[in-house]
Amino acid sequence: MCPASRVGVSGAGLLGGMNDDSLVLAPAVGPRARARVRRGRARRRGVRRVPEGVALVIVGIDLGSRSCGWAVLSSDGTRRDSGAWHLALRPATKTRPADHRATRWLAMLERSRQLLEKWRPAALVYERPVGRADGGGRATFLLHGGLLAQLEIAAFGLDYELPIIELSPAEWKSAMVGSGNATKAAYVAAANVRHGLDLDAAGKEPKGQDEAAALLIAGAAIKLGRVGAV
Repeated sequence: MCPASRVGVSGAGLLGGMNDDSLVLAPAVGPRARARVRRGRARRRGVRRVPEGVALVIVGIDLGSRSCGWAVLSSDGTRRDSGAWHLALRPATKTRPADHRATRWLAMLERSRQLLEKWRPAALVYERPVGRADGGGRATFLLHGGLLAQLEIAAFGLDYELPIIELSPAEWKSAMVGSGNATKAAYVAAANVRHGLDLDAAGKEPKGQDEAAALLIAGAAIKLGRVGAV
């Protein structure tokens, strides 16, 4: 059977068993026809068509084991909103066991879904986790992988294709602070100056450093041209 053909089954075939007459082969559809079908489906679903010159927003995410920073920037780098999600697990007590790490993933899914549905960004940018030189940090990679998966699931639920971009810590720190090895105090200070904030690098969870990192991650994607023409 030609793989480009579509196969349909008649009601008789379903009720009385399959036979040669129950298979209906439709001719292969050309690329122009497929494009028209996609455009029609997009219009019916209300997929966003952004006019040229309209400012789009970029979402930056700083994945963390205890909290995740998030930021929303316009395409010119102006801050629209930012904050941090508290994801720390509750310890065990005499009356209940400790939280499973999957509770962090569920919380991440719900919060990221709300964020993406509210802002409908042109791109999502996150910091790529980096392992330790001694090969440790497997638990952190597992946790971050789960958090990233929730971002992917939340993005998949949108009615348009959301580009997801990763930057290494050195990339966004070099672009926004001037050094790939910038300390937490240095990049928090840079975010405060750039966006007129008063974030604290050593505050309680969720920390200001997470929000600052998310702001600079999104800003770096814009500055480095990783977001595309927006």
